Amino acid sequence: MRSPLYLRQLKRDLDHWIAEDLIDSDTAQAMWDEAGHSGQKHSLSASFAILGVILLGFAAMSFVAANFWGISKLIQLSLLFGTMGLSYAIGWWCLHTDRIWAGHAAILLGVALFGVNIMLIAQIYHISAHYPDGVLAWALGALLTAILIPSRPALAAAFVLACIWTGIETLEFDATFHWPFMAFWITAFITAQALAWRPGFHLSMLSFVYWLTINTGNIADLFDWEIGEIASLYAVLWLGLWAKGMVIGALRYAHADSLKRYGTALFYGAFFILLFAAPQDMGELDTTWRWTMMALTSITLILGLAAWGAKSLNRSDMIGFLGALAAIIVFPFLITYSDTDQNYIVLISWFYRGIFLAVTAWFLSHGIRQGDRFIINLSFIAFGAEILLIYMDTFDTLLNQSVFFAFGGILLIAVSLGLERLRRRLTSHDHEEAAA
Repeated sequence: MRSPLYLRQLKRDLDHWIAEDLIDSDTAQAMWDEAGHSGQKHSLSASFAILGVILLGFAAMSFVAANFWGISKLIQLSLLFGTMGLSYAIGWWCLHTDRIWAGHAAILLGVALFGVNIMLIAQIYHISAHYPDGVLAWALGALLTAILIPSRPALAAAFVLACIWTGIETLEFDATFHWPFMAFWITAFITAQALAWRPGFHLSMLSFVYWLTINTGNIADLFDWEIGEIASLYAVLWLGLWAKGMVIGALRYAHADSLKRYGTALFYGAFFILLFAAPQDMGELDTTWRWTMMALTSITLILGLAAWGAKSLNRSDMIGFLGALAAIIVFPFLITYSDTDQNYIVLISWFYRGIFLAVTAWFLSHGIRQGDRFIINLSFIAFGAEILLIYMDTFDTLLNQSVFFAFGGILLIAVSLGLERLRRRLTSHDHEEAAA
């Protein structure tokens, strides 16, 4: 199934090629049917199959809840294992008779019934245990199904269930640092790569970011780090992720562009938090933080140099990369150099806002050279958001409320129109070069 972004770009390219008399309309229609139309039908049938599985899963739970306790335990167990086994058998048969999505839907129903079985068997035999372990068992069953069948919907269910499991352990049971999730995640990530499934790659990235986010507080407590220290580490981590995307892009890795985009978006977020949290919450830098920063910086620098060696970065990219990395490393030291001099801290904060705008401009130029519209648009959003925040901090105490909001609204509209005009000019120029 083709990506919607790919299909939209292909439609624009086909229209452009017809207008330039590069191809005729019949050829364009044949190309569209081959790449787009058939994929949409396939996607529609798959969507209905998955929705049907969800309804069947709810029907099974409702029926069991209403009638389960009036029958003997032998019949209960036979019903539980029989329906689950039947779902897997139907799925296996459909997959081997070229009814692909019907088979995957039946497999997903089997995964759902496996979870129902775990809960009901625990009730039948009054099993009292740490209940997140039941969710873990369900997730492991889904992952095993995804590996053995193999089944992409089962893998998606495994990622979702694993996030629920780690969320319960971390948020409800106050796990110090829920590292067991990583063992599950690595196995699921390798499975997604083996299945060559793009949504699986995105699920793995989103689940990792989710796990890291909910464990941030536990990391801070474990090492006695402040939010500024963690934000600086995350900024270096995500810049390294972007550099890794550049490296593996030279190796023609399928998800290299997506990895760069995740790295860019997360780096912007960490930099924002660093700018606003560090001046108010940055104590003496911990020794553990220094060693961790040194390790992350070394890995990120090696990745950047590898991208430079693979010709994925030009000279301006390398200067921007090294400048951004150095700025992130130095910032915590500058803030803690004189934590009692508020004028000094304010000066450093404003200086780094300028650095953020410079880094945004570098990412924007990089996105233009790479023809990456996502990074271009994201950089425009980050630049506009920073300009707006600078305005709000500057004029909040200088203007009365009505003038503040009126002038702010006018400025925001003007900035948005200017940025949109510049974005269209740059992207249209990039498109003309590509067409030429």
